[in-house]
This record gives sequence, C-alpha cells and structure tokens, in this order.
Amino acid sequence: IYSLRIGFNATQKSRPKKLTRSLSELGYEQIPWCNSPTKTLIISSKGRSSRQLLKSLKPKTRYNINLAKKKKINIKKFDLGINKPSKDILKQFWFLVRETLVSNKISHLSYSQFIQLLNSLKSSAQLFVAFHDSKMVAGILFVKTKTTLYYTLNGSTSSGKRLFAPTLLVWKGISYMSKHHIKHLDFEGIVDGRNPELTSTWGGFSRFKQSFSGVSVNYIMPYQKTYPSIHHKIMKAIIGKDYSYVLPSIYPTRVHFF
Repeated sequence: IYSLRIGFNATQKSRPKKLTRSLSELGYEQIPWCNSPTKTLIISSKGRSSRQLLKSLKPKTRYNINLAKKKKINIKKFDLGINKPSKDILKQFWFLVRETLVSNKISHLSYSQFIQLLNSLKSSAQLFVAFHDSKMVAGILFVKTKTTLYYTLNGSTSSGKRLFAPTLLVWKGISYMSKHHIKHLDFEGIVDGRNPELTSTWGGFSRFKQSFSGVSVNYIMPYQKTYPSIHHKIMKAIIGKDYSYVLPSIYPTRVHFF
C-alpha cells in the first residue's frame, strides 16, 4: 500500500471536528478527490407528488420536456434484473456513454467493464433509453437503492440533445423515483469550487443538472495517508507531484456503490 484514502458521505455543514482532528493527528492530509463527487445535486420526493415535482422544475426545463414529447421521443425502460435489454441496446448505450465522457474529458469504462458493472448491480440497475425514428439518441443508467436513485452513466447523440431527449429521460427518472417512493435522486456530481482542477470541465452538464432545481450538497473533502515506498518515490519523481492526485483520472467516477 502506498496510500490510504477515506471519503465521506457527511456534509460540510455537519463536519465533525473531532474526526478531522483525529485524522490529522494520525498523519492524514486533506485531498481534493476520492473517486466519488465531493459536491452533488439532490432532488427530494418527500411529501411531493409527481405533479408537484414537475412544477418545481425551471420553466425552460418543463418546456423542453414537452418539446421532446412533441418530437415523438420514445422512452424505453429496462430493469436489468427483470427485463434485460438486448446486447445490441447495451452496446449502443455504452457507445453513447463513451463518446459523451470523452467529449467532457472524463475517463470511461471499457465495454467489458461496463458489462461486469451491470452484472454486479443486477436489479439495482435501471436503464432508460430514448429513441427517435427507431434510433437510440440518448440513455441514462440509474442505480436504485431503497432510499436513493443515482444518476450514474449517461450519453446522448448531438441530435438527441437538440431533441431534448436527455431532459425527458431525467424527468422519467424523477417520475420513477416518485412512483416507487424513493426518497432522493442523486445527480452524482457537479462543479465544486473547492476542486477546480478536477471539475473545471463539468460546467456544461452541471448547468443541465441544475435546471432540475435540486439542492446542492457539499461533502467533507476526503483525506489520504501516504506510506513511504520506493515505487511511490519513483512515480512522484517522474510525474513531478504526488501522483496519487493523478490516479482518479484513470478510474471510473463512481466506485462506492459496488
């Protein structure tokens, strides 16, 4: 082991001073990243009907949802534990995700890793895909738990974006959350001003997520303890800085739902 990282699901407002002080005393230092977003956006369904949730969206977002419906965007939903999609649909969706992540300068899973992820998630995986003229134009993979629906992987073609298919897909996810009495929808990361280097390219999709009028949540920044090793010293000398800060760029963004 060259380093040990600890990430938190506690918010910045509830920061336990005793815990962070203890970590410092044990040799841990605060770092900007730990393989999961340090800031996210959450929509709560608590005490709100589907109609009320729709009304809470920004007017432009509601308009785009209706426009996507008028453009005859067809949404299909797959529960991977019950009605698993065909290999062709999975391949198309993965391709959309890959192209979208590449355009946002974010690393992506290989196709085999993506399939392994789905096999691990099983019925927790809820895949929503949008078609126009029989062609897939967008898709979102949500991960469902008892309390939260996570916006995990997504992709869209340029025509899908023009048709506002991603907006309609997110709304379908919000409706699903409300219908199945799931408390929250977690958008899985937006731009964090505390971490400009790693989230500087997130502006576009952060604005998209914020159009759904959720509540932003700042988590406690992660901590790391580095252990001396020759391997670590060599890598640090080659890269020119603590290479453990570089590693998250080659890992999938979300890892803690496995």
